[in-house]
Amino acid sequence: MGRKRDYTEREYQQIKKDNKKKLDKIFANPNYQEDLGKKYYGENGWHVTLYGNHPLREEMRKKNTNSSHKRLKGEDVPYKVRWNGRPINQYTKDGELVRKWKSSLEWCEVNNEPLHKAQTLVKCGRGFADTGYGFLWEFENEEDRIKLER
Repeated sequence: MGRKRDYTEREYQQIKKDNKKKLDKIFANPNYQEDLGKKYYGENGWHVTLYGNHPLREEMRKKNTNSSHKRLKGEDVPYKVRWNGRPINQYTKDGELVRKWKSSLEWCEVNNEPLHKAQTLVKCGRGFADTGYGFLWEFENEEDRIKLER
């Protein structure tokens, strides 16, 4: 393995300047995320930019911090329902409804499966996977589903 090269301060500043120009050129393109090989899925997924966290993620963090401070003061602030706690429907591969579940965690408890397997059902319900454990899964509420371009 080769030895890492030591740069002078001037060389380092020039490399930094060149990289900044390249990044500005990439970010000038409206579809820069595809150029970088990343995709941002709105509220359902985040990625970190080179300039720090995504602004919407920072906004969400501040909102959650404010909620937790209000709870500490004794105000009644509802908790966000996690994905594995939302109502989900189970369908056969032909599209027939098998059963409606209160949550993917309930499915795990009834079938004596480890609770981490609920994430597979959540991925199917959100549209990131086609099937889970031989069935199709769909969240009961329309706003819980996302539409992925394939």
